[in-house]
Amino acid sequence: MWKKIKHSLPLQIALAAALAWLAGTLFGPIENAEQTTWYSLLMLAKVGYIGLLKAVVGVMILLSLLEGISNIGNVVRLKRLGGATLLFYGFTTTIAITIGLGAALLMPEWQPLTNAPPVDESISFINQEAAGAGAIATKLVNMALVNPIEALSSGNLLAIVVFTILFGISLIVRCRKNTRYLIPSVV
Repeated sequence: MWKKIKHSLPLQIALAAALAWLAGTLFGPIENAEQTTWYSLLMLAKVGYIGLLKAVVGVMILLSLLEGISNIGNVVRLKRLGGATLLFYGFTTTIAITIGLGAALLMPEWQPLTNAPPVDESISFINQEAAGAGAIATKLVNMALVNPIEALSSGNLLAIVVFTILFGISLIVRCRKNTRYLIPSVV
């Protein structure tokens, strides 16, 4: 039983949080920390670690979606699964909208703003033309249909998902015609 508890992720997270709190309490704030060498090294490690995580996310999404689609193995089954997925997505979205609108209606009424709040010059408000359905659809298509290598390097997850789905469907159609091109398990 101790082995299960020892390898439990929630327990490890709780222990790490407790150790971080203890270290913060014992050492407290360090004055002029930005001027020390260890702080620069710590920030370099932080930026490197987060950069590596961002680099891995796109590749993992691509490979896991490609394996999932290729394991379905049939366009008809993929169509049925896609329909069920869209139905489930629509159902959960409806529930989320209902909860959000219900919570908004239960809150007391807010007083309207009489004039716009002050904003920085680099911030611009959305105009009516940019908020239209056509402009939003154009923006989504422009984000989704880019070079897959560029999408992987920039972390454009929408383009990675669209490319992987289209590539996976084309592999399924090709594999149905010729079974020697089956994809081995990649993840």
